Amino acid sequence: MTPAWRTFRFFTYSSIVINLSGTTLALVIIKMCSELPYKAHCMVIFDPSSLPARLTKDAIPRDLLLSRYELLEKFGMPRGYKTLDTGASFWVLSGNIFTFVSVLMWVWLAGDTIISSVTTVAIVLPIFGVFYAIFLTKH
Repeated sequence: MTPAWRTFRFFTYSSIVINLSGTTLALVIIKMCSELPYKAHCMVIFDPSSLPARLTKDAIPRDLLLSRYELLEKFGMPRGYKTLDTGASFWVLSGNIFTFVSVLMWVWLAGDTIISSVTTVAIVLPIFGVFYAIFLTKH
C-alpha cells in the first residue's frame, strides 16, 4: 500500500470518528437547549429572586443582552454550555475538513486527471459555503 493510500485511509477513518463525535455533541447541545424553557419556568416558580422571575416585572438588563452565554446561564443553562458550544463547532468543522480531504484524496487517487479536476471544483465550492455558514452562526 502506497503512502498516499495510507494517508487517505487515515483521513477517512478520522473523519468518521470526528463526525460521530461532533454529531453526539450537537445532540447534547440540542437537549440542553430544549430543557431551557422548563428550567426557566421552574426558576420563576421556585426562586423569586432569579432573573426569569424578575423579568415578569422588569426588562432584561442591557449587559445581559450583550452576553448570550451569561443570559442563558441566568435562565438555567448549565455553566458548561459555552464550552460544549465551542467544542461542537470545533468537532463539526474538523469533521467537515477531514471528510472533504478524504473525498478529494479518493478522487485524485482513483480517478483520471480531468474527472478529478472537475470534481475538485465541485467539492471545494461547497466547502466555502459550509465555513461561511459556521462563521455566521458564531456572530
